Amino acid sequence: MVVTSSNKRQRTAVQSLHISNLPDGILAHAASYLAQPSRALFAVAMTSSSKSWEQDNFSIDREHQQTVASILSSGVWDALDFGDTEKSLSVKLTDDDVHAVLKCISAQDVLKKLRLTGCIYITGRSLEPIRGSSIIEHIDLSLVNLHEIPEIDEPMISSTSTVYPMPSLTEEIVLPILESVIDTDDNSLKMIMLPKKWRENKSDTLCQFLIKFEDFLATRQTRCSKCNLVPNTLDDLRWICQGQDNIVFGLQNFSCHKCTGCFCYDCDDEQEGTLNYCSMCMRDYCEDCVEAHRCQVCDDTFCSPCSSVKECLACGLSFCNQCHSRKVCSSCGLIYHKDENLCENCDSGGDLACFDCHPTDREIAL
Repeated sequence: MVVTSSNKRQRTAVQSLHISNLPDGILAHAASYLAQPSRALFAVAMTSSSKSWEQDNFSIDREHQQTVASILSSGVWDALDFGDTEKSLSVKLTDDDVHAVLKCISAQDVLKKLRLTGCIYITGRSLEPIRGSSIIEHIDLSLVNLHEIPEIDEPMISSTSTVYPMPSLTEEIVLPILESVIDTDDNSLKMIMLPKKWRENKSDTLCQFLIKFEDFLATRQTRCSKCNLVPNTLDDLRWICQGQDNIVFGLQNFSCHKCTGCFCYDCDDEQEGTLNYCSMCMRDYCEDCVEAHRCQVCDDTFCSPCSSVKECLACGLSFCNQCHSRKVCSSCGLIYHKDENLCENCDSGGDLACFDCHPTDREIAL
């Protein structure tokens, strides 16, 4: 038999090994090095056609279910945070991507915590797989990480030519899904974090949802994990922050954003500050999860990852980064930083000058 060059090429193509032909064990081992969301995306990519991926009724073929199970077996799927991937990936995810991931892991049956960190392009229809879930406890739609300022209208990737739009999450799509969870009998829902854009707009639709969510949380009468009493919900401090002019409108009280436990802000006179609100990332954290410090100048509290609070070496006054600001030179009008270890009162005081104008002040200028 004469082997021609065309036969040779054809035989080589037939005998070539494609990644999808690899044994399940190898695929599972490779996936174990990926972050949770990427692992689920890998499972979908290895077992589904692009057409199936884009359909709302996405499902894994019977012949591929074992492969998916093997790939997902290296992870625990009760919590899913898209912030575990690189921002360059999360900002590119579409509703089809997120929907495929949630369907792939059977989110309605296993998922307890969901964070859509960085998913600024999804409208929310991708959340259909959690509709009516009875086990989900925590849904974070803020689109930012725990200790990040909830402002995402700035570029999320450092680039002079890339600008990302405001988030695309739509109330009309997402709120009915959240209501379906609230309406589910014996549901496990503890906390919802809403996008800052929604809370600032304060639409009638959102206000109606917050009333329903407030009633739901109040009916549960959840007790503080420290004192075992129901937190004191006064008119000005409900389970959900109220007041149209309040910058914390729509935020949830008495709940730690890390462990989702219920806590008082002040259990008793001997245990002040069981739960602390960070003025920068606009979240509450219990003392067991995140250390927090209060600035004695502006009286705001900050969690440690967001802002450091220092003590003045002279008087012991605590001040945050924002309050340890800058001083204007009385001679040239330029701004210079003060001694970083002294508060404003204990720094030299008066009309100080920068070291270019008065060399004797060089030791207090940076």
